[in-house]
Amino acid sequence: MFKYSKFTFLFKLLLSSPQGRKSHFRKVYRSLTFLMGVLFATVTNIPIIAQPSTIVISQASATENSKNSGDTQPTQGFGKQLVVFLGHEGRVNSAVFSPDGRHILTASSDGTVRIWDREGNQLVVVQGGGQSALFSPDTRYILVSDGRYFVIIKDRRGNYRSIFSHEDIIMMFSGVFSPDGRHILTASQDGTARLWEREGNQLTVFRGHEYSVTSAVFSPDGRHILTASTDNTVRIWDRDGNQLAVFDGHEVRSAVFSPDGRHILMASWWERTARLLNRDDNQLTVFEGHEDQVNSAVFSPDGRHILTASEDKTARLWDREGNQLTVFQGHKDSVNSAVFSPDGRYILTSSSDGTARLWDRDDNSFAENSNGVIASAIDVSIPTIERVRKRLHHLSKQGDMILSF
Repeated sequence: MFKYSKFTFLFKLLLSSPQGRKSHFRKVYRSLTFLMGVLFATVTNIPIIAQPSTIVISQASATENSKNSGDTQPTQGFGKQLVVFLGHEGRVNSAVFSPDGRHILTASSDGTVRIWDREGNQLVVVQGGGQSALFSPDTRYILVSDGRYFVIIKDRRGNYRSIFSHEDIIMMFSGVFSPDGRHILTASQDGTARLWEREGNQLTVFRGHEYSVTSAVFSPDGRHILTASTDNTVRIWDRDGNQLAVFDGHEVRSAVFSPDGRHILMASWWERTARLLNRDDNQLTVFEGHEDQVNSAVFSPDGRHILTASEDKTARLWDREGNQLTVFQGHKDSVNSAVFSPDGRYILTSSSDGTARLWDRDDNSFAENSNGVIASAIDVSIPTIERVRKRLHHLSKQGDMILSF
């Protein structure tokens, strides 16, 4: 390849004959044509990888969802990665949206809980806890589990408000607010779930499971409690602790109500599946396809889709009939949780690779690079000379420069 400095190029261009100038321009045009191809190949699908105060353009390889063109079968695609949240120094155990969808809350084994904006800027670091964290419905408080004996309410500056404890270890993803934010529900290896006032007063102990209670959640109207246990059962209770129904499961990791409260979704560890049932214990759908244990399963806000997270390093989107629609692939270790944004358009995952990631099913403006740095989206519909110049400068540092301006 020829390597021109800007002075050499201009000098030859000015002193050459008209025919010579045409020859030089043809060389430049051919080089620019090649470079524009390189530019398009390297700047499309660029992600925001969140790490404060560092901005570098990067390359990646996300794949567009194929469109359904008359085929009645659902089309499977790959999720579109938007932001990688970097900063934790241990596995990220959970990641959730604020109720208004504007902020992200992550909890990590590094002993911190962090609040981020949607663009990946870290806003707050709260010390303590780190196994799981949730916003209160009014976003004023966060509920933090330390993965041992305590679930703690803190304000958004990290100040303690209330502490809730069991007689044994509180499960990693235990600790949820009631829909009105006035009560707390916890689950423990002591075989119980417990209902509390937000101020810390215990109201009800749910006894009946034979082994650890792995999850406990409220029904959408807040009137009922759903628990899952390693005794291979899922149970529904009223708020006074009366058991209303028992469902047989298969090493159940978690269980949740559908948004309308009529169905139950269970995630199974060793069976590598999720299961959809109605409240009469009739199994409706089995979601099969993960290659390792399923850590969580949740409904979309409209109840039409299912999202699962797995030890196989993927999250997956399904319709309610069990058809796999999208695979969210990019994490380097197990995906510990996956949730929808409040409007259902975005997906947030947490992983043992130390990151949380934001995905969009319908747009692929970003993807991941190997450097772990921030890169903002670039509109490549009409590449400008400035973009070409910057890309050439980047290539020159790698020894691949063809032409300088």
